[in-house]
Amino acid sequence: MASIGKRGDKWHVRICRKDHPTVCKSFTLLKDAQTWAKNTELKLERGEALGRETVLLSTLLQRYLISVSPLKKGHKQEVSRINSWLRHPLASRDAASIKPAEISLYRDQQTKAGKANASIRIELSLLSAVYKCAKHEWGYTLLSNPLSDIKRPPPARGRERRLEEGELDALMAVAEGTVLSSLILLAIETAMRAGELLSLRWDNINFEKRTAFLPDTKNGERRIVPLSSKALAVLKSIERTGDTVFAVSASYAISNAFKRATRRAGITGLRFHDLRHEAVSRLFERQFNTMEVASISGHKSLQMLQRYTHLRAEDLAQRLG
Repeated sequence: MASIGKRGDKWHVRICRKDHPTVCKSFTLLKDAQTWAKNTELKLERGEALGRETVLLSTLLQRYLISVSPLKKGHKQEVSRINSWLRHPLASRDAASIKPAEISLYRDQQTKAGKANASIRIELSLLSAVYKCAKHEWGYTLLSNPLSDIKRPPPARGRERRLEEGELDALMAVAEGTVLSSLILLAIETAMRAGELLSLRWDNINFEKRTAFLPDTKNGERRIVPLSSKALAVLKSIERTGDTVFAVSASYAISNAFKRATRRAGITGLRFHDLRHEAVSRLFERQFNTMEVASISGHKSLQMLQRYTHLRAEDLAQRLG
């Protein structure tokens, strides 16, 4: 709501809104003050940018949460990160007033607290995306991005964990008779991600052609996955109780069940996603070429495929002769 008052020979306008920093301006004529107040309030109602780009960071974060984040595949995880930023003191600040040095301080504090570099990089990238969206899509054309030149923590080294001798048997022993046992075997035989396994539908499996169709994968591409004899046997052993092969709601449920299974089996340092590494490495060990492996796994670049490929040196030594 705008308030107009005279101090000295000037008319002063003050506009206060709960979701926006206070805006003030002075005028010689009352008429000009009233016109500016009316136009400015109208702009704020429409969500348009003002000359100073005055908008709370929390307002931008909430708009991103509502209009952008739901369109992403990682929406659920991103909601948690946005809410974390909304709880930070910077969220109550004018977005244009936040300096790169303050973001650098946040980065250093998170690093000192022991947070993983990958998590910090994702948090900073998210905030940068909010600023970019505000500048290029929401009309805040004068808003500068304080994260543009901020150095990100170095990315973590790719995991190299593969199944050791006897580990698969130990896992299958503790998971026998559960959904997890089928998920483990299919992950190794197909190189599918946990989310892809959960999205697998019976009507997208062609048992005659030995293929599974994935209409919507993590990288946005469709993919047809060839099925080995072992994968077919696993699928045929699963009772059909619905449209999807697995009645599991979220990937984290698989991760948690797998973590419990590894503890019971006495296995350390192994994650469910490592089975995708194992599957890709096994394909190369079976003499599939790079294009064939990428077609099966869905990797879009050789660089990413290399991160998921860990050939055993002792096996390569045998081939050297």
